[in-house]
Amino acid sequence: MPEWIDGVAYEGDTAAVSDKHIREARIRPGTVNIDAAAFYECNQLVSVSFPGGPVKIGEGAFEGCAALTDTALRQWLCNNRNCAYQPIGKGINMKKKWMSMKMSDVQEYEAELLAGCVWEDGILYDGDCAVKAEKDIRHVVIKDGTAQIGGSCFDGCKELETVVVPPSVTSLGYGSAFAGCVSLRQITLPDNLEVIADWSFHCCGSLESIHFPAGLKSIGDSAFAGCEALTEIDLPAGLRTIGRSAFEECFGLTSVRLPQSLETVGDDAFHSCGRLASIHFPAGLKSIGANAFAGCTALTAAELPDGLEEMGGNAFRGCPLANVPWQENGLTYWRDTLVGAETGITSAAIRPGVR
Repeated sequence: MPEWIDGVAYEGDTAAVSDKHIREARIRPGTVNIDAAAFYECNQLVSVSFPGGPVKIGEGAFEGCAALTDTALRQWLCNNRNCAYQPIGKGINMKKKWMSMKMSDVQEYEAELLAGCVWEDGILYDGDCAVKAEKDIRHVVIKDGTAQIGGSCFDGCKELETVVVPPSVTSLGYGSAFAGCVSLRQITLPDNLEVIADWSFHCCGSLESIHFPAGLKSIGDSAFAGCEALTEIDLPAGLRTIGRSAFEECFGLTSVRLPQSLETVGDDAFHSCGRLASIHFPAGLKSIGANAFAGCTALTAAELPDGLEEMGGNAFRGCPLANVPWQENGLTYWRDTLVGAETGITSAAIRPGVR
């Protein structure tokens, strides 16, 4: 049976079919193929993102998606070069099969999609969107008037050290904007930015600090995962959601300030932050995901709010806490006492030291 996720049905590593009323398609990481005609005539579809990287696109997969804009196609072309010329079919009469295309056809297709794009100071702009950067770029000042930094725009720019983002930018695209920028030390983000998208700063191992925008509402999945040099994060008032694995394996992180507005901490959000010693949870927090603080072996102080409604399995696994109930392998412990077990558990290995 196919597995439906956010309007897309997956069969193993393949996106097979979609809900005809889907508006935004985020192809889940691990997907290798999109079937032919998978999104055929999804005429409300306005955006498609590939946070897990390029995939193989079947013939006519997006044919008839009239609302999918040229800008989105151009970003996809620029950011996913090794699958850029698959036949997407979006009202630009691309009916030719990939295997039969000549190099002249490829060049003509590229020219059509890149019409109107211009290079300035090492960055390719499509109107008010920055869509691609030269891989050897070191210092970036995004030009005034830019509204969006496209997904994967600076992905893999390993020499990039500093970035200044103007107040006009309201979106970091669909994800991975600065992923893999291993030399990035400093970035200035505008206060009106509301969402830091999935994987935006994934594995930026030299990023020592970041000023989070005052208007920030959500931090996406794996947004700062692997940012080993981060030591402190002060999250702004108004933030509601921290996504899955958002700060996973931030090994240098010692201090986290969570705002009173925070409602959700996602699965694995701070997994393996081994130097994090204490954390204060806001009174309005509703949910802590599975493994959210697992492997935080220095975490000795934390107090759960009275209004907490949900705590996922193994949320504090491996944390030497005395005042927080935590789960491990389907069993719930409170201090040195076993207090509960998941329904349907068939075997149990009780941890040493339990009375």
